[in-house]
Amino acid sequence: MKKSKAKQVLVEGRALTVLEELDSGSDKRVYLMRDDVGQRYVYKYCKKSTVKKELARAAAMVRLGLPHARVLASGTDYIVREWIEGTRGDVWLKTWESLDGPTMGAAIDSLVELFDMAARQGAYIGKIDLEDIIYSGQEWVIIDSGSITENELPQDVAERYFWKLFTRWGERLKPSSKARLHWAQILQRIGVDLPPLLPPLPAPFVPEPKKDVPLPPFVKREKKAKDDDEDDEDDDEGEDPADGGASDSSGDVGGVTEPDSKEHLHPDEEVDEEDEDESEDDPIYKTMEDPYATSGLRSSSDVATTVQNPSAIPVARPMPDPFPPQTRPVAGGMDPRTRMMYARCPKCGKMNLGAVCPTCEPGVG
Repeated sequence: MKKSKAKQVLVEGRALTVLEELDSGSDKRVYLMRDDVGQRYVYKYCKKSTVKKELARAAAMVRLGLPHARVLASGTDYIVREWIEGTRGDVWLKTWESLDGPTMGAAIDSLVELFDMAARQGAYIGKIDLEDIIYSGQEWVIIDSGSITENELPQDVAERYFWKLFTRWGERLKPSSKARLHWAQILQRIGVDLPPLLPPLPAPFVPEPKKDVPLPPFVKREKKAKDDDEDDEDDDEGEDPADGGASDSSGDVGGVTEPDSKEHLHPDEEVDEEDEDESEDDPIYKTMEDPYATSGLRSSSDVATTVQNPSAIPVARPMPDPFPPQTRPVAGGMDPRTRMMYARCPKCGKMNLGAVCPTCEPGVG
């Protein structure tokens, strides 16, 4: 690359004249140039590493078939691209918004086709802004971009394009304008017929209605017996004493005599005073009073059981001797097994635990 005083640059033996500086930064400068025949070019002066990246991105664009500004020449520190005549993306978006969105159908279709083509091939173009794309009147052309990632899932790429263009490009639209809604509807067309990334959710589980399953024979018998018992209880409660049935006031239920004393009934049960007076003269109750008191029964159901089956009353039995006679010493002294002292009473001759005989001297000890 050679520079002249007339702001000319020689590229591959062709002199290019600088017309305008398009962009500048710490590591690059971009100029609009023209050759002798009036053809325009974009000349970018940059670092060597940037030149390699630009060439790799241009090769990816060619491989993917995306419209872009072609690279015409390059060197160690510069790159020359073709000049694209048209409307830049930021200017086009303002015009489209002022027309309230629905117009410019050809430009919208071309924009959707550009990103849809890239998404279907699994290629994601990074760092592409409105200033990096130009509408030539027939199609949208990429003039600059970031790195290009290939071999991605098309559904994922289409989703990323939608959110990128809706947020970064759509933020320049007025929130209150209808064009913002139209913009979202346009971007939804990118990859619209691609299969979903995840399979559809299964239909919700709806349990089948329960059918009347016939019960086993033994369950039927138990259920019938239970129903019969409940019917009998209802009949007993509703019987009138005048009809010959059992009366609640007499204390007889189904031929079984129930004591009516308050101290033998459950605390929740109440007894009339007239019934209580009649129960004191009942000979059956008097005969069962002492066995009932010693049996340890405390509920009304236990009382009915005692009256029906007197043999069910537990009989008091003496506690077993913890030290049987065979383990006691014959002549007295300490038992080596239990380590207890035994002594024989001189009066009755009984072997007792300790020196006092409870038989001969009951009040001692």
